[in-house]
Amino acid sequence: MKSSKKMEEDRKTLVSRLRTLCLRERILAGTFTKTYLGNSLRCTVTDRVNGKTRTLFVPSHRQAEVEKWNDNWKELKEIIGLISECQRAQFRLEEGHDDTVKKAGAAVANRRKRLTKLKRTTS
Repeated sequence: MKSSKKMEEDRKTLVSRLRTLCLRERILAGTFTKTYLGNSLRCTVTDRVNGKTRTLFVPSHRQAEVEKWNDNWKELKEIIGLISECQRAQFRLEEGHDDTVKKAGAAVANRRKRLTKLKRTTS
């Protein structure tokens, strides 16, 4: 079982990465897709606003840049989920729910593995 101090260190590390991501990187939410029309590649970013789908065309010369922004969005969502899991585990520990802290710790470990994989694929 993790100690409260270790969980707080993990949370601070995640918040630091979140801050860095938000201040130094560009972020673009949505689904990045690549579609081949004949021999040409068409890239788009699609999302939903107020129940309506909107699509942003991405010129081929900016494909890698926009794909990186979208990967930053995915990482941002993962980090927020990890922070939430850390906070949940810390709260349960403070409230004396020892048996469920192990489960929450396992959830944090699984999310951390996914975040590590995400970082490897975007690097």
